[in-house]
Formats: sequence, structure tokens, C-alpha cells
Amino acid sequence: MSREDLRHRYAAAIDSVLDKPNGHAYRGTLPDAVLAVRDDELATLRARAERAEAAIARIRSYIDEDFRFWCSPFSVASQYAQRLLDFIDRAAR
Repeated sequence: MSREDLRHRYAAAIDSVLDKPNGHAYRGTLPDAVLAVRDDELATLRARAERAEAAIARIRSYIDEDFRFWCSPFSVASQYAQRLLDFIDRAAR
């Protein structure tokens, strides 16, 4: 979801609880509407983070279990695999 989409959702949530004649929010409903949008966005971000972590785990597994053992002169593949794993681990901290 883009920032613009999120802004529109927040604006719609706020607009939905405004009292049109005087422009005041109904007591208690504005925070609930905004929190509902925030909770939806939080769930979306958590799902994206979980997918990213799973992708990194798959990449790490491939490097450690397959790439490391490719035939290469002077064990270059093994050394390169170790450097990639070190970089992934360092970036994950």
C-alpha cells in the first residue's frame, strides 16, 4: 500500500465520523476510526516483514546448502558463500 493510499484511508476514516453540519467529530469515534486504519496497516506491514524474513531464510539456506559446494577453483565458491552468509548475518542485527 502506498503512502497516498494510506493518506486516503486515514482521510476517509476521519471524514466518516465527522458531523457534517458543524464539522466536529462524534465523541470517541474519531480515535477508533484512525486506530482501525492503523491496525490494518500494521497487519499489512507484519505480513510483509514475515514474507521478507522467509525469503532471506530461503536465500541463506540455498547459499549454505548448495552454493557453498559448487565446484570452483581454489574453493572460491565456498569462500564467497561464507562472505555472503556473514553479510546477511551482519545486516540482520
